[in-house]
Amino acid sequence: MHATHSVATAAQAPVEKVADKLRMAFWSQQLQCQPSLLGVNKSGVWISSGKNEFHVAKGSLIGTYWNNVVPRGTASATKWAFVLASPAPTQDGSSLWLCQSSKDLCVLSAQSAQCRPSTVQLPPDAEMRTYAACQDALWALDSLGQVFIRTLSKSCPTGMHWTKLDLSQLGAVRLTSLACGNEHIWACDSKGGLYFRVGTQPLNPSLMLPAWITIEPPVQLAGVTLVSVHSSPNDQMLWALDSRWNVHVRTGVTEEMPVGTDWEHVPEVS
Repeated sequence: MHATHSVATAAQAPVEKVADKLRMAFWSQQLQCQPSLLGVNKSGVWISSGKNEFHVAKGSLIGTYWNNVVPRGTASATKWAFVLASPAPTQDGSSLWLCQSSKDLCVLSAQSAQCRPSTVQLPPDAEMRTYAACQDALWALDSLGQVFIRTLSKSCPTGMHWTKLDLSQLGAVRLTSLACGNEHIWACDSKGGLYFRVGTQPLNPSLMLPAWITIEPPVQLAGVTLVSVHSSPNDQMLWALDSRWNVHVRTGVTEEMPVGTDWEHVPEVS
């Protein structure tokens, strides 16, 4: 009875369920090297226990069971601080991007997560704050607000090198959050400002100027600002989390209007 009720509730209110997952993800990322760090994609929900193991839930929206996944060749004391899932550039499936600290990064296939992870060389002297990925690019944001892009392809699924993105258009703005869709990028700055960019590669394919478009954030109470943005892999949904852990969803997002038209607050689920 309880299980049936839970599934029915999830089916009736998927947006509220996503809101809860975003709140959990936000809190987890505030506690470095702690349990419950997650990545979500079509192959499942991935969570690090804080030890040298992962758990993956597959099936319905709320999952059916958890499996322990221990990457081959890693030390027993390994603690994963960050897990990110993205579409794989080589075939149907997903890639998992993992790091233990701000100075390391590795990747493995979600379809063979018990294989040995491949190390990804980071830019020299960079301390990464967060990552965002899509099928053809990995974006990295460091502690200084600098953005680096690594182009991914079928011939080189982990990328060849990093390109530092020119952010001179944004002036003194310091970015603190990134989100990758299939074709578009969203970013949030330290004061809650929101920005939209066409193209996932270092050079804007449409040659549109300016590269970054300022988007009006949700109407907030005094002192409340956006702290992070989260995009769906197909660019059709955008969520934003504010400093009071409220979730906002961007409405009116279409292929013809990728920036959307308005914001809608997602109420808390009791």
